[in-house]
Amino acid sequence: MSHFNVELDNPVTILQQEEAKVFFQEMNEQQLYDFFYRATLLKTTQELYQDANTGFFIAKEHLEKKGSDLTKKRRNVEEWARKLATAERIETEGARSKEYIAEFKWLKVKQKEEEKAKISAKVQDQEDTVKSMNAQAKEAEREIEKSEILLETVSTEHANSREKNELAQSQAKAAKKAYVQASSEAKEVRNALETKEEDLKEKVTQKKILENEAREKKVARKALQKERALKMAGLESNRETLVQRSEALQKEMGMLGQKRDALADEVRQARDELNAMRSEQDRQLQERSEAQREQARLEKAGNSKEAQHLARFGVSIMALATQVERAWPQGRFRRKPVGPVGRHVKLIGKAAEVGSELPDLLEAELGGRALTAFLAHCHEDRKELEALIRDIFRRSRPPMISVMRLGGGRCDISRGRVSTSPEMPGILDYLSFDDDDAFNFLVEETRAEKTLVVSQEQAQVRTMSTHLHIQC
Repeated sequence: MSHFNVELDNPVTILQQEEAKVFFQEMNEQQLYDFFYRATLLKTTQELYQDANTGFFIAKEHLEKKGSDLTKKRRNVEEWARKLATAERIETEGARSKEYIAEFKWLKVKQKEEEKAKISAKVQDQEDTVKSMNAQAKEAEREIEKSEILLETVSTEHANSREKNELAQSQAKAAKKAYVQASSEAKEVRNALETKEEDLKEKVTQKKILENEAREKKVARKALQKERALKMAGLESNRETLVQRSEALQKEMGMLGQKRDALADEVRQARDELNAMRSEQDRQLQERSEAQREQARLEKAGNSKEAQHLARFGVSIMALATQVERAWPQGRFRRKPVGPVGRHVKLIGKAAEVGSELPDLLEAELGGRALTAFLAHCHEDRKELEALIRDIFRRSRPPMISVMRLGGGRCDISRGRVSTSPEMPGILDYLSFDDDDAFNFLVEETRAEKTLVVSQEQAQVRTMSTHLHIQC
């Protein structure tokens, strides 16, 4: 890059042979403007701006879409929350209704048990009545037996006495009547007893039916309790599922919020980059305009050669030199910095002839970094110079700064200088310096006083142990 004098911040573009041929054949104002538009990176900047603008609108649409999705998710969460509240309310009402049904059934069971106790008491009373009637029937049978014994006694006495016979007959008739009456009463008692027994059997049957109903109700109650437990477990699982879904939706909402924040950060970063690109473009345009004004000023001052010479180092170097010229009257430097160093170096002799190869060889030997360097008198001046460089060289490589005592005169190099002749001149024989500090810097940096310019034949004849040589 230094050999061909190619600078990254220089808007001048090196064209290939075919492109240069087409460029010069079809050269017109439009093509010159297009070339300037591409060379100054305005086209690239515009494309980057358009890409950034497109990305901004895409991000904005994506953000709006995510916002609508987030609104839908919030509505879904609210709907599920309402459903959960409804389910909990239904569960509470169902539990209360089941409690009321269970209490009602228990009241029915208690009523049936009370009725059962009353029926049992009535059955016991009827059993006691039947027992008393059975005792009366046995007493009547004993009276009948006594009457039969008496009848037999009367019959035996009948043979003895007629009167006794008649009396016995009358007594027998009376006994028969009593027997018939007792028999009818016994039948009635037996019928009443049978009726009581049938009633007792019906009541016992009703008692068994009531016991079976109570048993069935207990079984139904247990089944209801099991069903209630199952439904409670199902509702609990549904509630847990709803809670999990709600938590998942909340997490998703949090993730969407994070994505929205990330997109907002990306959009903000894109805006910052776009603003930085715009400010950088404005700064480059300002530097270019300042360099052009400086070049015009130098041309107006009758120093157009110096302006052209300074323009060879690039727009950024010209802008830095202009800022140094402006900062020096303001008292920002203890001593005015020198730079770029190549500004104070002129070609003389054969090196100044048109078509000579010596300028490129001399520049390659001295080095582009040395020729674009700036010299500061002290470290405070170096800091001020670095502040100016940071404002101008933001993305490109900044020039070198060397701190050395300025204004001390030109150094004596007679002792260390290599002997020269018209046939074997040194590098310094082709250079002229209008500033002693620039001369001292190049001598110290490149050891130019110890370098000869020789041809290949001369280099093969004479070998130098401590001297460099340049083929020309």
